Amino acid sequence: MRTLTNVIAAGALVLAACSSSPSTSPSTVPPGTTSSATTTIPATTIPATTAPRTTATTQPATTQPATTQPVDESAQVVYLVKGETLRVAGRYLGTWDATAVTTSLLAGPTAAERASGVTTQIPVGTTLRSVSIEGNTAIVDLSKQFESGGGSLSMQLRVAEVVYTLTTLPDVDAVTIRIDGKAVAGIGGEGVKVDNIGRESLQDAVLPPIFLEDPFDGAKLVQPLVFGGTTNAFEATVNYEVVDATGKVIASGMTMATCGSGCWGGFHAQLKPFAPGFTMPVRLRVFDISMKDGSRVDLQEITLT
Repeated sequence: MRTLTNVIAAGALVLAACSSSPSTSPSTVPPGTTSSATTTIPATTIPATTAPRTTATTQPATTQPATTQPVDESAQVVYLVKGETLRVAGRYLGTWDATAVTTSLLAGPTAAERASGVTTQIPVGTTLRSVSIEGNTAIVDLSKQFESGGGSLSMQLRVAEVVYTLTTLPDVDAVTIRIDGKAVAGIGGEGVKVDNIGRESLQDAVLPPIFLEDPFDGAKLVQPLVFGGTTNAFEATVNYEVVDATGKVIASGMTMATCGSGCWGGFHAQLKPFAPGFTMPVRLRVFDISMKDGSRVDLQEITLT
């Protein structure tokens, strides 16, 4: 079973090989050669490993010791939208079945996700007719509503939601979308491609410069904390910071991606277990540093419960 971190790692190999061009290919993206992630306080370089997953729960702020949590292989993610780029959302489906995952995606964001600004570009009323896996390609048949309304970016984002979600499944590297049972080359006025599409053909249009994919927002904290994603950041540098509920910084540093500054690369880091005494929940932030004024840019932040 391929988890999101496996997928990210696979993507890192292809992305590194394509570092001379602005596009490459958790999943999500990923599997393959690990990044040469270097870290300062208090991270260590890691190989591409399976990220632990646990059932997310809501809990009040408490003081937590550093403990290791059990792996929950039922954790799955779907890719939705925040602003004008993709956003990862966690789902505990109890299965990695393609039909269940696609159905969860078409259901759109939860009320809590909508309250945080997460949306979808997949039109309301879009239904799943069928989905199957043929070789390394997922064949998805959607109702005609899928191609209704929206401009070029909307079309690219809705296609990316489907492609990124289904390429988290084991051995799925590409997606073909059919409309009402019919093969189509593209959708929308500009003919956004929907035949045999991988992530690399979409990332320039739909990803933020630093795209944190694992863990997802609201996941349960697992120690040691492993995180990763895809970036096109300046000089392939991704800075991070972990703060507890009181605002105290309990970890910080940086890690290097396999590529950056004009090409996409995967990044991974594994942090040392946090010293006991921090207060839950904690927040993980990844960001770049502005060369102009030293401010944080391209910030992404998630909460771990």
